[in-house]
Formats: sequence, C-alpha cells, structure tokens
Amino acid sequence: MQTIANDLALFKLKSPVRPADNVAIISLNRNETLEAGTNLTLFGFGLTNGMRPRPAQNLQKASLRSLDEDQCREFVEEMGLRKSPGMICTQTDGKSACNGDSGGPLVLGSGGSDVRQVGIVSFGVMFCPKGAINVYTNVAHYTDWISENMGQS
Repeated sequence: MQTIANDLALFKLKSPVRPADNVAIISLNRNETLEAGTNLTLFGFGLTNGMRPRPAQNLQKASLRSLDEDQCREFVEEMGLRKSPGMICTQTDGKSACNGDSGGPLVLGSGGSDVRQVGIVSFGVMFCPKGAINVYTNVAHYTDWISENMGQS
C-alpha cells in the first residue's frame, strides 16, 4: 500500500514578509490532536465546480469540520493508500476543497492572535463533489522538522 506522506515544502525567503492590509502572519498549530467536529476554515483559489476547469478569480473561504482518526484512516485506505500520522481529514455537507486549492492553508480560530494553521491541502476525490472528504498535511506533526530546516529552535 502506498502513502502520500510528508506532503509539504518550505521556502526560505531572502527578506521577511511584512504584515499589510492583505497579508497576515499566523502561527502554526502545535497540537497534533484535533478533535472530531472541530470548526476549521479553508482558503484557496481552487475550482468552485470540479466539472469545470476554471479556478476561482477571488480568494475563496469555506468553513469545514474535522473528522476523527478512524474515519480519516478508512477514507485514505479506501483510496488504496496508507494513512500517515501527518494527515488529517475534513468533511462538511455542501463544501469541499478542489483542484487548485492544493498547498493552501486550513486554519483554526476566528481572527486575531488565536488563528493557527493546522493543515495544508493535500488530496481528495476526483471532481471534488460537494461534501467529499479531503485530506490535509497536519502541520503540528512537522513543527520540529520545520523549525530545524528554517534554522529556528
């Protein structure tokens, strides 16, 4: 059985990003455990209809809920893959990530300093049916690796 583990990348910039009206800096979530039903928010420019190959022209936002580990594992295994500890899943009626959202942030919190990035869009079902399960890289699983590779402790 294959896996799609370690689905993340780091970019080290020459100069720091500065906050602005349209730029916010958020913390990474450090708690690997995410309770089932946790309210999360996905941001992206992915397709708004999986049957039409036109990405969104404006940044989209979707409120999603996390799945428990067993439901996530079952979904990943139904796709013929092995679930790694660095994966989390969401499923919400009428909403789904889609092509073009990959690499985008899944966040926890409603604004201000409590907002934390919990996931990175990884994969899901072809044609993105609304309400489909989506899989994300769990950033909390990789915080030590991120710190080591960004030269932070």
